[in-house]
Amino acid sequence: MTSTSLPHANVFTPNHYNGRNGYTVDHITLHIMVGTLSGTDTVFMNPNYRASSHYGIGGNGDIHQYVDEDNGSWADGDMASDCSGITIEHEGGSPSIRCTDACVEASAQLCADISRRYNLGFLKHDGLNGNVYLHREVPGTDHAGCPDLAPNGLPVDRVLARANEILTGQEIQPIKEEDMPLNAFVRLGDEPGICYFDGCGLRSVDHPDEMEAVNIIARETEGKDLPLVSVGSPEAPYHARLLGLLQREYR
Repeated sequence: MTSTSLPHANVFTPNHYNGRNGYTVDHITLHIMVGTLSGTDTVFMNPNYRASSHYGIGGNGDIHQYVDEDNGSWADGDMASDCSGITIEHEGGSPSIRCTDACVEASAQLCADISRRYNLGFLKHDGLNGNVYLHREVPGTDHAGCPDLAPNGLPVDRVLARANEILTGQEIQPIKEEDMPLNAFVRLGDEPGICYFDGCGLRSVDHPDEMEAVNIIARETEGKDLPLVSVGSPEAPYHARLLGLLQREYR
């Protein structure tokens, strides 16, 4: 049996191809569950659904393996893609179920691990020309929002950017959601105005209503408003760098 070296639980399903029909692994296909990891476990365990994926990742970063990597999964809706890829489902994809930072980090760790083991190299999404596919792009699929266009969809660019950071030399260390940076509003020293830090970068807040809109989401998902913190003064060595970050294009 072939599987990731990352910590994971085996939740094997009967729904899969036996072998890979002569294909070898040349890509990863990313999916969104439109639900939770536990719900996906239930669906994949049912042979009547005739659906599966090699892996699923939960909101807390847990990884479940459903299909031996030596077999093709029933995920992409296309035999050639299923039998030449490793498929990954992610918790999220609905207004009430978000794709968390922990899920994104675990996905990046898993993608990097797969790339190393199958010699995929630098991970790139370019339709079906790269080595990372999006489910909605696979011929024959009817999942038009999967994985990135659904509400609370997968931030594909973040996953791949982080995976490629890992591939260029960072040691794989699985990270849970409680270890992630805290989202916050930030005031830069004596500068007028406030910006929002989302764990990846800063963006300016141009109106108080924008703060309230973010806090409404924070109350629903975290149970409290985001903190407002002051960072440094104009004399601090990092102050100019923070201002420079604000002036860059936000990605």
